[in-house]
Amino acid sequence: MTALIKSSPAIGAISKVVTVDGWTLDVTADEPRIRDVDLAERAGLKQPRDIRKVIERLREELEEFGTLDMRVHCARISKPRGGYEEREVTEFWLTEHQAMTVLLQLRTLPARRLRAAVVKVFVAYRRGQLAVPQQVPVLSTSPLLGDSQLRTEFAARCATAATKLNVGIHRIHGAVRQQLRVVGIYQLPVLLYTYARELVDAWTARRLPLPAASRRPRAARAAAPAQMSLPLGKGRR
Repeated sequence: MTALIKSSPAIGAISKVVTVDGWTLDVTADEPRIRDVDLAERAGLKQPRDIRKVIERLREELEEFGTLDMRVHCARISKPRGGYEEREVTEFWLTEHQAMTVLLQLRTLPARRLRAAVVKVFVAYRRGQLAVPQQVPVLSTSPLLGDSQLRTEFAARCATAATKLNVGIHRIHGAVRQQLRVVGIYQLPVLLYTYARELVDAWTARRLPLPAASRRPRAARAAAPAQMSLPLGKGRR
């Protein structure tokens, strides 16, 4: 999964961006959305921005599936006589049902073939089948979870996961150590906390399978490395 914490201009809530099978989804309040021009390009529109005229025409129908997520940003537009100008543009981020409704109105052959692909992308997201994480460095000098108030919250999350999955708390702790290659859950660098939290939540909701318990002797586990890779996980492009 590729993710980046950002603020959604339209909703003002924390959102994340993930990639699924080459698609970029913006997720706010657990609702994944596809950008209008990304959909248009794959649907074979000669002028991808023309999809916004279709969306405006279908606005009333689309809003039956929820509020239209509109975001204003500055874009560089080419001028007829050459050169560029900066202009404010409104783009739409569509839910699964909204995207399918728009595709049904597009008359291109790729649009017809795209419907199944769009459904698969949203299903893949819901099942947690996400792309490989980007990697950023986490140094041994990073503050540890055990040194902060996050410790209590993370411990509670692990306890909830153990209860929901009907396993011992040590099984959850072991899975965290195994996945993140740390000696103990409180030796977890704070920079890894968001990823670890979302990982435990995914196990709790059964979006991801809980890894099998490691059979290696405790003494064989290596100490925390001086530097490791942090999956830039499901934070809140």
